[in-house]
Amino acid sequence: MDDSLKNLKELLGKDLSSFKIEELFEVWNTDEKGIKTTPIGAFKNEKVAKAFAGNDKSNWGNPAIIPIMVLTDGVNVFVVDENRRVKTFNDEEEALRLKKIALDKISPEDRELLGIW
Repeated sequence: MDDSLKNLKELLGKDLSSFKIEELFEVWNTDEKGIKTTPIGAFKNEKVAKAFAGNDKSNWGNPAIIPIMVLTDGVNVFVVDENRRVKTFNDEEEALRLKKIALDKISPEDRELLGIW
């Protein structure tokens, strides 16, 4: 049975107890300037990644090895950008604040007409 997921969105609302964060070593193709172009694959062991990258440079150019953080259950692997922090808002508080801004834009006459006091 194929347990692979197509995208991370399939995990919304699911039990993630079988998933964990791991560090992998991703091997990338590079162009003649050394800029990453396409990912080749990732390895758990950095030494294996280096050996893979150095084994056949004719196929891969001059590969780069980049440590990456991933969310994985051993079958599915999703890259996690651990350096990107996201500010979160309290939805209810923000909705109330936005409603107040919207109501403040309505004239007293229109409020009376709409039954909004």
